[in-house]
Amino acid sequence: MIRDAAKPVVVLLLAGLVGFAKSPSNFYDPTSGHWDGSYGDGLFYSLTADGHYSFGYRLYTSAYGCTNVVFFWKTGTVSVDPVTQSFTLYPHEARMKSEDNCRSEWNYEKNIGKDAETIYWEFGKDDWGGDALLLKYANTDASAFYPWDMD
Repeated sequence: MIRDAAKPVVVLLLAGLVGFAKSPSNFYDPTSGHWDGSYGDGLFYSLTADGHYSFGYRLYTSAYGCTNVVFFWKTGTVSVDPVTQSFTLYPHEARMKSEDNCRSEWNYEKNIGKDAETIYWEFGKDDWGGDALLLKYANTDASAFYPWDMD
């Protein structure tokens, strides 16, 4: 049963020992400023035991020989509320990078908004019946996430 099996994962999630992802790739190295040429569309969240998080999202589009890739990267602190089964992200760094092989004006990096975000979690089943961590913003559908070791 997912609830019994998930108890250790809840502890790991709250302690920040497990990352959850929809794509097996990291996007940005804040120590070097290097943007990775990751593959596939997707995102990840990683929570650490000392109350920090990182988030990456990549959007890839291609049509008529033109390719556009947009990366989003945020890091900061996180607070967890086990009563409401939620965590709130407080970004300290938030960056966006756009790359386009047809429109040079779409090649840039910039800082983006640092508004706090609250995400709700529950354990359940994905669309194929597999066990998953379901994450959602208020008034949205949940997305399935899975354990992933980012190291």
